[in-house]
Amino acid sequence: MTFSPEPRPGARRTTQRLLPAERPHSEPDAYDPYPTHFLLGPAYRGIEALARQLPTSGRVLIDGTPGTEWDTLAHLLDHELRALGTSAQMRDARRALLPQSVLDARFAANLGGQDPLFGRRFEGDLEAFFDPRDLDALNAPAVAP
Repeated sequence: MTFSPEPRPGARRTTQRLLPAERPHSEPDAYDPYPTHFLLGPAYRGIEALARQLPTSGRVLIDGTPGTEWDTLAHLLDHELRALGTSAQMRDARRALLPQSVLDARFAANLGGQDPLFGRRFEGDLEAFFDPRDLDALNAPAVAP
């Protein structure tokens, strides 16, 4: 296991164990902190590999957790795509999110009040979190640079 006592600039500071690039061996029928699943195709590692696998036209959506360093990912991916002689128009869905105050009011019944343990699952659509005009702008056809 590796620790990150000196994170790179802009990275979150943590003493938590980092996910290893290679899965360590674990005993059968024992707890496995890094469960894996069989893949039908190859797995790749790194931004350069991602850039090589992307199609040269069309739309690609990249999803991830809130902890993903999206700005860094976009910058590095743009750099690798340019090195391959291509480019991409990046669009950030976070820009279409409604303001936090609107979200808090809209979903107050789901949040559990003073005790979030008693919150309820929202049963609506994902679009409820976004401004429809901003979503339309995200879906507008790409403009050539």
